[in-house]
Amino acid sequence: MNITWSVQGRCTEGGITIYGYKQEGQSVTIPSCSVAPIIVSKTLRTYPNPTAGDLIVDYNGNVNDNTKFTVFDMTGQTILSVSNNAITKTSDGCKLNLHGLTSGSYLLNITNGKEMSQAKFIVFAH
Repeated sequence: MNITWSVQGRCTEGGITIYGYKQEGQSVTIPSCSVAPIIVSKTLRTYPNPTAGDLIVDYNGNVNDNTKFTVFDMTGQTILSVSNNAITKTSDGCKLNLHGLTSGSYLLNITNGKEMSQAKFIVFAH
């Protein structure tokens, strides 16, 4: 059985508490804190959704040479990873070429140092 955990809260002297799929009232505490806090507050919009190929990414975060666009399938496998300097820029935002992906649901993560945003989108392949 696989259990997926997500980090919530912040690092404190007593470690961090991991919350995820668990029974009511259970938690797991990691004894030492070695994770840096991640800001997840930037606005991210993707369209068209569903898409048949190109996905426009409208992101109001700090986009620079360190920005990375990563597409995952629903099993968590990395499908596409593109740095900002290799992405196509348009007047509407950044354009990701998703031609060749099979129909299904995907997640887009945009990371830039300590900032991260995520959006779910659907590919409808012909």
